Amino acid sequence: MEEQKFPLQSVVKVVGLEKVDSTLSVAQALAAQGEPAGTLVLTCEQTDTFLGPHGYISSDEGGVYFTLLLPPQTAAEKTGLALAQAISRTVENALELKTKIINGGVSVWDKTTRKWKEFASVTCTLEGEQVFLSAGVLLNNPVPRFLAATHTNLKKLLKSETSKELFLDAIMDEFWKYYAFANCER
Repeated sequence: MEEQKFPLQSVVKVVGLEKVDSTLSVAQALAAQGEPAGTLVLTCEQTDTFLGPHGYISSDEGGVYFTLLLPPQTAAEKTGLALAQAISRTVENALELKTKIINGGVSVWDKTTRKWKEFASVTCTLEGEQVFLSAGVLLNNPVPRFLAATHTNLKKLLKSETSKELFLDAIMDEFWKYYAFANCER
């Protein structure tokens, strides 16, 4: 019987930064310098967060922003969904909020407005053979006024702050389960 190989199961290096333009651009530069798969680029604040039709905005302190370098053989199309599922599952299990995944973002039910509002976005970028998995989560940081009708942060719904470190740990624990399933060789 042939031995089954499993994909990367953990973060091997964390690059923590106070403020960057985007974790993706930092991760791309690090990958070009030979940083290994499993490197996690994490920041407190981003100055150029892409929000689709809304263009680029600044993502303030209080959120969770990261990009993870993944091995070239990663199934990129399934990996973004795996991270969105991990974020959704973490919020449902740990924070007891109702969530759903919509167009690469994770939304939460806001009882006050009786609407689904996005609180996390996920992108998986493939450049050559390098895979970059990025996420931004509105955790404790304010939501820009022009996005208030469609976005929220978890602090507003929970009426208290959530530890960024514990939240990220919970997401990563959950993510590796989905990632392994999506990327196992059969």
